Amino acid sequence: MKIRDLILLILSTIIFLGISCNDATQEITEKEIIVDIKEGNVVSGQEKIKVNKGDQLKLVFNSNESLQIHLHGYDIQKDVIANHETVLEFLADATGRFRITVHEEEHFSHSDHAALFESATLEKGDKYSYQVPKDMKDKTIPYHNHITHKNYAEIIVSSDQGLSGVAIVKVTNNNGESYDPNPIIVKPGTLIEWEIVSDEKVRITSGLPPAMRS
Repeated sequence: MKIRDLILLILSTIIFLGISCNDATQEITEKEIIVDIKEGNVVSGQEKIKVNKGDQLKLVFNSNESLQIHLHGYDIQKDVIANHETVLEFLADATGRFRITVHEEEHFSHSDHAALFESATLEKGDKYSYQVPKDMKDKTIPYHNHITHKNYAEIIVSSDQGLSGVAIVKVTNNNGESYDPNPIIVKPGTLIEWEIVSDEKVRITSGLPPAMRS
């Protein structure tokens, strides 16, 4: 079953009206539902999720690919980061049938090459830093070494999970050019600092290598 076929049903609670001297408030029920996704398909979880109006709903998504979930009707969007548990939590205050769809993960196009950052030529022992804008949310930023045009890495900017403050990435040439960690998941406003431990010269540049640009 494709994740785009997942339907959320929010049903009105049946209320039995009784006249009493004391006012009573309805107790909110918290419900947690786990949805596992593999290669865009739901492999565990319910095809139709039924809850009552007034419930506090917590949808927990796990996926082997990065996806963006969109809950229509409530107009809630959430990035599901590959191999990281992602929680979509909200109060079910509207009734009806609401479809959950998937949008492909957004990446910067080749036109954004070096638009965000490009370092000077760096050597072993050098450092370079870039601060993620505080108003940037739920974006994926690819970057690469502009000198070698080899492997690329990714910065995933998430509004509700990841590192904050200062985040360190080590650039090495062990078993080929590599970045550790890759991807690095950070919150808006985080200062990312690359430490060069590679013997090769490096120029950290946002965007994909030329061979991978569409």
